[in-house]
Amino acid sequence: MNTITIELVNDDGEPEAFEVAACYEVCGRCLGEGRHVDPAIDGHGITEREFAEEWSEDERDAYFAGRYDVTCSVCSGLRVVRVLDRDRVDPELLARIDERAREEEFYRQMVDAERRMGA
Repeated sequence: MNTITIELVNDDGEPEAFEVAACYEVCGRCLGEGRHVDPAIDGHGITEREFAEEWSEDERDAYFAGRYDVTCSVCSGLRVVRVLDRDRVDPELLARIDERAREEEFYRQMVDAERRMGA
């Protein structure tokens, strides 16, 4: 059986590991291509003006031809990743996993907001 390990914190504050059913999903980073543009090239975004004024025609052609691509940093070029198989996980455990995901997303949003405010 295909599984992944999920770690949660129990009511006593102790970590607990759960082996849960997994399935494969198309990688969200490379969208199933197995590669993506090197983050050193466009990791912070390229504005239309920068692309038009600061990149040569050869550089723009290379960008669209994939010459700046690297193997996907998430799936290692496999084009798929293992994820929780929600249909095969105990509903109570799934509720705990979902709650943890909501808490992590809330925390990430708070950190992002603080960073934008200069903290």
